[in-house]
Amino acid sequence: MAAGKTRHRSNIAVTTISLLAILMVVNVFSYRHFARWDLTENHDYTVSRTTRDILRALENIVNVKVYLSEELPAALLTFERQLRDLLSEYETYGKGKLRIDYPELPDDTQGERELFMDGVRRQEVASYRGDKATRQLVYNSIVIQFEDRREVIPSLLESVGRDRIALTRDFEYLLTSKIFKVQRTGRQVIGWLTNAPDIDLNTDYRTLREIVRKEWDVRDIRLDPPTKIAQDIAVLVVVSPRDFTDAQLFEIDQYLMHGGKVVALVETFERRVRGEGLEALVARPTNFTRLLEHYGLKVNDEIVFDRYCAPAPVMRFALVPYQFWVNILPGGLNEENRAVARLGKLTLPWTQTLDAASSMSMGVEMVPLARTSSYSRVRWGKRIVPDLRAPTTEQSKQGKPYTVIAALTGTLPSYFPEGTPYPLDEGTTAPQAGRTLENARKYVSPETQIVVVGNTFFLQDDFLSLSRFDRNNNVPFFLNTIEWLALGEGLGEIRARLPVGHPIKPEIADWQRNTYKVLGTFTMPVLVIVGGIVYNTVRRRRRRGVADRLLDEP
Repeated sequence: MAAGKTRHRSNIAVTTISLLAILMVVNVFSYRHFARWDLTENHDYTVSRTTRDILRALENIVNVKVYLSEELPAALLTFERQLRDLLSEYETYGKGKLRIDYPELPDDTQGERELFMDGVRRQEVASYRGDKATRQLVYNSIVIQFEDRREVIPSLLESVGRDRIALTRDFEYLLTSKIFKVQRTGRQVIGWLTNAPDIDLNTDYRTLREIVRKEWDVRDIRLDPPTKIAQDIAVLVVVSPRDFTDAQLFEIDQYLMHGGKVVALVETFERRVRGEGLEALVARPTNFTRLLEHYGLKVNDEIVFDRYCAPAPVMRFALVPYQFWVNILPGGLNEENRAVARLGKLTLPWTQTLDAASSMSMGVEMVPLARTSSYSRVRWGKRIVPDLRAPTTEQSKQGKPYTVIAALTGTLPSYFPEGTPYPLDEGTTAPQAGRTLENARKYVSPETQIVVVGNTFFLQDDFLSLSRFDRNNNVPFFLNTIEWLALGEGLGEIRARLPVGHPIKPEIADWQRNTYKVLGTFTMPVLVIVGGIVYNTVRRRRRRGVADRLLDEP
């Protein structure tokens, strides 16, 4: 019996030493090879591939100073752990080129004033001690420095509930984009072009343009009279185009032929409003669609409606599902394109469908970026009344997915091929000053992209204010798109996503929903109880077996 006990103790000692040795090896290995397993749907607790690529590509040292108060209220303890954890991951992937520092905070007025002038300011947050609620001023800012250039993130906090504060959802985008931009000189230009008399870019798209101005320079483009579009414009946004003259189309075409990128928000219908509601959509063709069709994309004269839709306000107060306000959910977003893959949801009101044109050249590809669900259908005609009547279940089953956002990529052929005369201004016999010169004319573009949306209303202030009841990512989609076109796909992958719901499929019956709810409520407790019973039973049998062996041994 004594020998058995000795052997048992020896086995325990060997097992313990082996486990310690394994842990030491794993610990050493982890310092050399960093890895993390994140099982959340969107990998919310790990940095994206784009961030890793940008950090690994750093050639010079970038300093990141984190100004964080030492004594934080209890509500911010989770925030602090998450922040330090993510910054540690950043530093690991930076491989010595990204230096994270937590400088001491000033304790005098002069030091606080200097930080204030640098954009580092204290923020008031709620602090709870016992039953008393007070307000506390805390530092929570980051300064990114490279040589003599600097970027600031003034606040890292975001309220996510009445008493809870967390790390801002767009933290990774903010930090990575500023690390990326602090190494660049100058700001790129986004051009805006419209010839629609009823569109005022500064009024109708005020919110969007204000957000764009935070990261880009904005320049309005005038083609009356026709003028060469400068190549320093990183992306040209064409909004609600009407008929252009040949000379104006020529300048847009030559901008593309010289490598320019375009986002086109196009509609061939006009919204006719009566009182506070939409009366009808009336056909209003534009020759800009002929330009797109020549490159390889056709804007269809039809409006799509879908069973998966957003609520619309009716009679000011009531909200009802409106099938002409189409929701594009994750299954309809192109997973291969970082600009849209992780957005979660888009909402497109009264939007048109897109198809590849039969005239598409060999070097051009149409890539669908967003598609409706398989329950969507279309209406067409010179006058469409988008009423609230929902299609029957049988009608919905006859639906199919439609492309509503697409990208043309490749080498585009000129709309004015070689041998066609130079388009002159109306009433002139020679090119006017400021035009693209004949000897600078090109007939095939380098590799470039055009992103087309058969909708203009989804980014206007009027719709963004109406759709606040059903959060969407329309603005992040636009920002992702211009970043993709101007900088490559990278930053669009990590832009903040507004929280979106995962609605239950409308075709699921009520009894099925109730069944899933009951299973979700009681399955886990039952599994825990059964697991506990099994564990205790096995443990007792194992103890009994060990005791029997010890008693049997001499």
